Amino acid sequence: PLLESLMAHGLARPWRHSQAGSACTLEITPHESGLVGADGNVSPGLFSVGPLHEQIRRFTIIAPIPNARSTVLREIDAAAGAALAVLS
Repeated sequence: PLLESLMAHGLARPWRHSQAGSACTLEITPHESGLVGADGNVSPGLFSVGPLHEQIRRFTIIAPIPNARSTVLREIDAAAGAALAVLS
């Protein structure tokens, strides 16, 4: 219901390269994982990370290894930093 609601309100849109029959991959910005709305602009304050974006970013479901400069942790850190900036 959440994904459908975000898309119905124009706050998110499917990634243009989503594979038919797979779970909906939402379009996000490359650095901060901000949701891209139906109009192509970033939806302020909305971010999405994790397995939902496995088609865009590989290995989002692998548990990070400490001190390994994990891509997953870097992406989550960037999204959290951007979210905190919105709240400031």
